[in-house]
Amino acid sequence: MFMAFLLRDNPIGDWKPEVLLGLVIGAAGLGNTLGITLGSLLKRIDPAMTVVLALVADAVVVLVAALFYGLVPLIAIGLTAGLAQSLAKLSLDSTIQRDVPERIRASAFARSDTTLQLAWVIGGFVGIAMPLMPRLGLGIACGVLAAWAIFVFVSRPSRMGKSPGGA
Repeated sequence: MFMAFLLRDNPIGDWKPEVLLGLVIGAAGLGNTLGITLGSLLKRIDPAMTVVLALVADAVVVLVAALFYGLVPLIAIGLTAGLAQSLAKLSLDSTIQRDVPERIRASAFARSDTTLQLAWVIGGFVGIAMPLMPRLGLGIACGVLAAWAIFVFVSRPSRMGKSPGGA
């Protein structure tokens, strides 16, 4: 939502806002496809570390876009966001499969999907409330992503030699 309003109020050069938004959304779709492909190829990557790396990548790309507002950084945001979103979802699913007992796994998947949908809705509301000044709005987004990445990394449970069943 933020990107749609930002591009409407702050188009880049002679580009129409609709075309710019289409490019960013197209890049997000490409990133999503690449994330799914990478996720299926890189099965041995730690899901928790994948989530942290995805958040850090998002924060870095948004910082670059805040500093150098332009077409290429905005397309990079779309590509990175799509890639990170799909890898994070695959990581969440693999964590549920690995750590949640089978008898409650369906419920865990339902709760995680509901939580992700609520996050999309809340993110949409936050995007509407963000200031439509490129550097300020993208800077705030970068700060939120960086803070969340730090929180996820610091609160990551230690798996030091423990088996998935807790034995």
